[in-house]
Amino acid sequence: MRLLAATLFATLALASAAPAATFAPVASPAVGMEDENVIFSPQAAQVAAQWRAFGVDYVRIQAYWNAISPAPRSTRMPTGFVPSDPNSPGYNWAPLDAAIAAVHDNGMRVMLTINQSGPRWASTQPSVSTPSWKPSPTRFAQFASAVARRYGTRVDRYLVGSEPNQRAFLAPQYVCVGRTCTPSAPQQYRNLLNAAYPAIKRADSRAQILIGELAPIGSPPSRTGGVYPMLFIRELACVTSSYRPLRAARCRGFRAVRGDGFGYHPYVNSKTAPTVPQKNPQLAKIGDLPRLLGVLDRLTRARRMYSNTGRFNLYLTEFGYLTNPPNRRYGVSLGLQARYLAQSAYIVWKLRSRVKLITQYEWNDDRTFPTGLRFITGRPKPSYFQFPNPFWVDTSRGLSRALFWGQVRPDAQRRVTFQVRPRGASTFRPAGSATTDSGGYFARTMRALGGAAYRYQYVTAAGTITSQTFTTPRS
Repeated sequence: MRLLAATLFATLALASAAPAATFAPVASPAVGMEDENVIFSPQAAQVAAQWRAFGVDYVRIQAYWNAISPAPRSTRMPTGFVPSDPNSPGYNWAPLDAAIAAVHDNGMRVMLTINQSGPRWASTQPSVSTPSWKPSPTRFAQFASAVARRYGTRVDRYLVGSEPNQRAFLAPQYVCVGRTCTPSAPQQYRNLLNAAYPAIKRADSRAQILIGELAPIGSPPSRTGGVYPMLFIRELACVTSSYRPLRAARCRGFRAVRGDGFGYHPYVNSKTAPTVPQKNPQLAKIGDLPRLLGVLDRLTRARRMYSNTGRFNLYLTEFGYLTNPPNRRYGVSLGLQARYLAQSAYIVWKLRSRVKLITQYEWNDDRTFPTGLRFITGRPKPSYFQFPNPFWVDTSRGLSRALFWGQVRPDAQRRVTFQVRPRGASTFRPAGSATTDSGGYFARTMRALGGAAYRYQYVTAAGTITSQTFTTPRS
C-alpha cells in the first residue's frame, strides 16, 4: 500500500541467492507475509525463519524496476544496455537475490511483484519528471522477461504491477479536459499486461501470473485522484457501467487481458469490522469479496477478460488493519486488530473455493502505515501472538449451531481441544475437540454458551499452545 523508497533496495549490498530449502506443504487458503523493510535488510534470514515458524507459506517481494535498472533518472537508456537480458551490465539484482534466498532457505515460496514504476528512460514521455508516468509496454515487457529469465524455478508466481489504480504507482490516472476527466490508467495497465504476460510465459512457461493487485480505494474523477477499483476493472475490460462494450477512443483496438489469477488488496482502512459492506458500489473491501468475484465472473463470461483457470480466483496479496496507537485517526485498538485479523482469515476460509491467499502486511509498523504485528520498535502487539493461531466462533446461525473455526500455524495435522469459561465463572473447563486438516484448519459445529469465553489448545514439542480467547454474544 505504501510507496517504498527504492533507495533502500538499491543501496543494499547483500549476497546472491543460495540453493532453496525443501518447501513445506502450502495451506489452503495459503498464508502470506510482506514487509520489504525487513526482507531487504541484514536481518532478513533471521526474520524469515520466524515467519515460517508463524505458518507463512508465501512471501511477497517486489522487483523494483527503477531500482534494479541503471540510470533511473536519465531520460535516455544507457548505451549498450539490453533490458531483456538479465545479465546485461547495469542491472543490480543483488538485493533481490538475497531476499529471495532468505525466503527459500526457510522453506517458503516467493510471489514476486514486477513493479511498473520504471526508470525515466522507460517512459513513453521521458520529458515528464512525474514518477510512474506512462511506462512503455515494450520496455516493461523487456524488464519482466529479464526478471523471469533470471529467477526461473526460484519464483513460481509473478504479480504484474502493484496498485495501478493509484497515482503513486501509475500516472496519469485520469486525463482531464476542462472539468471532464476520463480514465487513463486502466488503458495503460491493459497495454502493460498484454505486453508482459507473453514475455513472462516465454521465459518461464510454468509460472503463474496474477493480474490486478488493485488498491480498494479511489476517488471521483480528477487530475490527482485514483480510479475506483470496480471502475478500473470495467475500464480494463472496456465495458460501460451496464457491461456493454465501451465505444471510446481509449478502447480502440481493444484486446482482452489474460491471467492465471487476480490479485487484490482489500484493506478496510477505517474503524469498521471486516464484515461491514461498502455502500459505494465502486469499492470492494474484505467484506465485499463476493461483489468483486461477481464482476470478474461477469467479464470472463462475456470474454472481456480471460482466465486460464476458467474463472479468476482471488489472491489477497496485501491486507492489514491500522492500529491506534500509533494512528489515532484511523487505527483500531490493538485488541481489535487481533480480533479483526482472525475474523478476516475466517472470511477468506469461507470463500476458499475462490480466495486462495491472504497476506499480512506488515511484520513491523512503518511510520506511515502501521498495520504491523509489531510496533516500529519491534515490540509485539496482541496480533503478534494471535497470528499463528487465529480463532473465530461464528454464531450467525445461533448459539445451538455455532461454528468453531481456527488454524494451527505452521500448518500440520493436530488435535486441538476447546475450553470454555461460562459467564460468571473464573476457570476454563473442557468443551470438545477437533482435528485439523493438512493445512492446519479446523471447523466444528457445536452448541455454544451465550456470553462465555472460549479458547483452544494443542501440544507441541515446545509445550502447550493456547489461542486467543473468543467471547460469544449473550443469548
